[in-house]
Amino acid sequence: EHMELTGHDFFIFQNKEKNNEVCVVYTRDDGDYAVIETK
Repeated sequence: EHMELTGHDFFIFQNKEKNNEVCVVYTRDDGDYAVIETK
């Protein structure tokens, strides 16, 4: 929802459920969402 409101196709955030790991959620070409988790 946040990405739709801002018009961006990705969002970077700290995942508090995974020890504040930085993650990227993005819109795929097929319209679904995907997450990239950093290590």
